[in-house]
Amino acid sequence: MPDILPTATPGTVVAADASGRWVPVDPTTLLPGGVDYMATASVPAVTIAADATTPVAIAPFAGTVASVTYVPSSAITGAASPASRLFSLYNRGQAGAGTTVVAILSMLGGVNAAENDMKDV
Repeated sequence: MPDILPTATPGTVVAADASGRWVPVDPTTLLPGGVDYMATASVPAVTIAADATTPVAIAPFAGTVASVTYVPSSAITGAASPASRLFSLYNRGQAGAGTTVVAILSMLGGVNAAENDMKDV
């Protein structure tokens, strides 16, 4: 995967081209295997004890998630339940009903994220 990640518009899917540059791609088009892809999404702020679901990408091909990162637009401070945050990435499958957890980040007490600082999930 290219070392430098692009600043992508939320909802954009990009792929590494032959020279290692990230370029936008149409996620509805079947793309060749052996290529690195990246999808981005904006996660809306929600109040304590509220839930939100944000689709990240629909892959029209089989693949493997190699890494997941979270970049908050403002600092987020972990807290004890019920004020804690839980970010989960699911594989919903072709029917859209899958429950396989691909990655999870628990923002509990002591787990903080600085503004615009990439945090591995």
